[in-house]
Amino acid sequence: MVRDSEGRRRGISRRRSTVRGYAAAGAALLAATALAGCSGGSSAGNAIGAAGKTTVTYAQGVGVTPNWIFPIIPGQNYSVANTGAFQGLMFRPLYAIGKDGQYVLNDSLSLADEPAYSNNNTTVVVNLKKYTWSDGKPVTTRDVDFFLRLLVAQKTDFAKYTPGQFPDNVKSWSADSPTQLTFQLTGPVNPQWFTYNELSQITPMPQHAWDKTSADGAVGDHDQTADGAKQVYTYLVSQAKDVSSYATNPLWQVVDGPWKLKTFDTAGQIDFVPNPNYAGPSNHQLTGFSEKPFTSATALQNSLLSGGGVDVGYLPTAALPAKTRIEGAGYRLDPISNFSINYIQFNFNNPQTGPLYQQLYIRQALQSAVNQPLYIAKAMGGYGYPNYGPVPVEPKNPFYSASEKDNSYPFDTAHAVDLLKSHGWTVSPSGGSTCTNPGTGADQCGAGIAQGAKLAFNLQYVSGDSPADLMMQQFKTDAAAAGITVNLSTAPFNTVFGAAAKCTAAEASCGWQALYYEGWGYGGAVPTGEGLFTSSAGSNFGSYHDPKADELIQQTLTGGSSQALVDYQDYLAQQLPVIWLPGGQNLTLVAKHLQGVDLQSPSLPLTPEQWSFTR
Repeated sequence: MVRDSEGRRRGISRRRSTVRGYAAAGAALLAATALAGCSGGSSAGNAIGAAGKTTVTYAQGVGVTPNWIFPIIPGQNYSVANTGAFQGLMFRPLYAIGKDGQYVLNDSLSLADEPAYSNNNTTVVVNLKKYTWSDGKPVTTRDVDFFLRLLVAQKTDFAKYTPGQFPDNVKSWSADSPTQLTFQLTGPVNPQWFTYNELSQITPMPQHAWDKTSADGAVGDHDQTADGAKQVYTYLVSQAKDVSSYATNPLWQVVDGPWKLKTFDTAGQIDFVPNPNYAGPSNHQLTGFSEKPFTSATALQNSLLSGGGVDVGYLPTAALPAKTRIEGAGYRLDPISNFSINYIQFNFNNPQTGPLYQQLYIRQALQSAVNQPLYIAKAMGGYGYPNYGPVPVEPKNPFYSASEKDNSYPFDTAHAVDLLKSHGWTVSPSGGSTCTNPGTGADQCGAGIAQGAKLAFNLQYVSGDSPADLMMQQFKTDAAAAGITVNLSTAPFNTVFGAAAKCTAAEASCGWQALYYEGWGYGGAVPTGEGLFTSSAGSNFGSYHDPKADELIQQTLTGGSSQALVDYQDYLAQQLPVIWLPGGQNLTLVAKHLQGVDLQSPSLPLTPEQWSFTR
């Protein structure tokens, strides 16, 4: 739902994914990408990654800046920019998943030992390691209990919440000691799924500093009652919404992660200093870590070429023609395929366009207008891979099925036209087809689509991103050839992602029709899809509803059979809850003298406490 982590859309939380292309259709894209390397800049005399440096500057994603610090994250703020690249530097989850590109528990970054399952996988025992808050207090089971009580009190606000799953599937929990916690579950679970997808949601929070209901109120045990927990939650959320005070509010200075916030401005410039009480792995070489915002790929490219102070960042696809010069400026390129899927999100509850999206044949027509091979070759400069369903095929992993390698809906606008004509549409080759045979029969437009309805919708996507521009413009052109009008607009990432909210047709907030925010990163989670495509899921932003999909997803959560995951992904690949787009690699750039940078973890955490410059 990383939506960077799990859930995480890009910042690095969203990304980009193939089909048979046509040379003529690629001409415009080819011309556009050829212009991308024209930006100037000199590599002479820069000191990027100079030996002996003790501070690191990290380039944020273009237009993607952190805007949420509280570990219980609402859907509109659930991005990698807020999790792995900001919050995770200060507050570490109970379990970290992913190491060296492998889908395993990262014991060195987890705050607890591997959980023990018993009683037919209905009892789970968790033992905490010895960690300390920055004010010297130990991290205990009371801090886990505090998180759980606040989560239960306001669970529907949590981006990862799906009714019937965590915390609903926990019958009770008890603190056996300051370091041991026991969960009793409502029924048997798949242990890997429960550890990777459920227990990893827990982030211990400093009860001794945060359990209060107002700024001048006393810290107490307010969370021990349901009403008290709601009051504490409401207060902490009010403080989290005050983004400008992040660096000065004493609440956020009590951390158990390796970094403490020093400065934060709303434009996105962030500075951290080490937490001297951090108990996890650290080489204690860096004295500071900063994050630098960029409003466009051109600005980032110019900074890289001129020695603008970025030590870790990424190569915008638009800057690929300047790759050699940028590497010559002092960087090494490290392409990463993140564990993510890329797609265009529909709003199935939009009162105008929802009835259109609810017709599978229309979704099939739209998918047939997606030229994935062309997107990969031209918009992504070859640094991409096909994405035909809900489970990523890259990096190599044990989860995807054979059918995920095959495209159920190859690029074919003529086929899209045939689909529409066979369902009661008079097709215009330049877009704007009209429903001339309304009704619910096999050869009619479908439920909720009136006589004379136009086949058109609005699609907003992230600004400042050249690959997104190229893909969306090409999609608009090819959709028009299929008889479908796509009205494009752009906005900053936080605006587009913030608009992706579940709604009912009667709500004013249901005005959005389709969005492209670069998909979803699963992080280290098992890609069972419960957070994205279950009807009641908190991150099912488009309100997709399919009882069979719900049933198939449920089967992946409670059993140990790998076939359940195969059945689920094969069904969703056919049903198209979203429009699948190719996945793109993150072209990570690292200063040549900077060592220890491991960005290959599927959960995309930043670990600058383990980095150092050669001397």
